[in-house]
Amino acid sequence: IENMVKANNDPRFGDTRAMLLFESVEDALAAIKAGVEVKEINLGSSAYKEGKVNVTKALSFDQTDVDAIKELQNLGVKFDVRGVPSDSPANIDSLIQSAEKKLAEQNRSRRIDK
Repeated sequence: IENMVKANNDPRFGDTRAMLLFESVEDALAAIKAGVEVKEINLGSSAYKEGKVNVTKALSFDQTDVDAIKELQNLGVKFDVRGVPSDSPANIDSLIQSAEKKLAEQNRSRRIDK
């Protein structure tokens, strides 16, 4: 991310347009907060791991992801949510609501199990 910010601010690149790839929405948020201009993010996949919940076949979020997406939205970033161009775009707000509901259920279940 640090190198991306340096390249973004380097006048030698002028009006160069580039596709930026991020490992996570948190990384995208960090780059944008550091001054990299991003108007829209294609959110195609996010791997499942412990603590995350599936919101589509290809997307899994935890609370950190949800918070980062909300902050990106507050910064004016738009989301195009689809795995491949031929997919119909999903509504990011609906996915956030689904994730929050599932995360709350997951947290309740963990408290009960203890």
